[in-house]
Amino acid sequence: MRSYSAENEEDIYERCLGEYRSIIDETVRYFSRRVYRFKWRNIPLPDLRGVVLDVGSGYTGEWLSSNIPAGSRLVLLDLNPTVLEKTCSGKPNVICVVGDALMLPFIDAAFTRVLMVALLHHIPGDECRRLALKEAYRALANEGILTATVWSPSSLPFKTRLSDGFIITDDFGARFVHLFDKESLVSLVSSIGLKVLEAGFFIENPRKPDATTNIFVKAEKRCVDEKSHPKSPSIRIHDHR
Repeated sequence: MRSYSAENEEDIYERCLGEYRSIIDETVRYFSRRVYRFKWRNIPLPDLRGVVLDVGSGYTGEWLSSNIPAGSRLVLLDLNPTVLEKTCSGKPNVICVVGDALMLPFIDAAFTRVLMVALLHHIPGDECRRLALKEAYRALANEGILTATVWSPSSLPFKTRLSDGFIITDDFGARFVHLFDKESLVSLVSSIGLKVLEAGFFIENPRKPDATTNIFVKAEKRCVDEKSHPKSPSIRIHDHR
């Protein structure tokens, strides 16, 4: 059961799809064409014990699935089934789900950790980015930790300016990018009710700092009503049909 206290998030979801469908689809196609196995080396991940959700996992989910602690479970969610095919094969503690970050197919408070690695900057529209974070909040158990990272390059090549960001083109196609600074990312995460624990920068490739600088935020969910947000989550797929 989806629980929200204010505006109708399903209306926002439909509005996001209606306004940005072509941009979202083109970004998904871009990452379908650009097949690579990226291994994050410097990302400040939290302790990944418990039931962990990686939203928009892409091909980095394969690296993450090899680093999940024993006894934990990892759920990889992506819009593109192609990127999930090999990741889950032969890994009993990893579950792959084709789904949308703007409407997660899980019950409330299902995860101890939610990761949004290199995802938010590919979502067009401030309202839609907020919706993705609200869904992450909903899916987190009480005292659960969200870790979000966004790309923060010093310059963007081959770009087309939009009101909310840029379309970047290369040999693989086109993708949308919204540029955050640390303050705007912290403000966005805080605005949905999460308590920011840490925020900063990390560089993935010291040889290319201008192109591989990222911003990260770690934030905690704290609920007054622990009965509705249990500390011992379980995974159940929520059917939106």
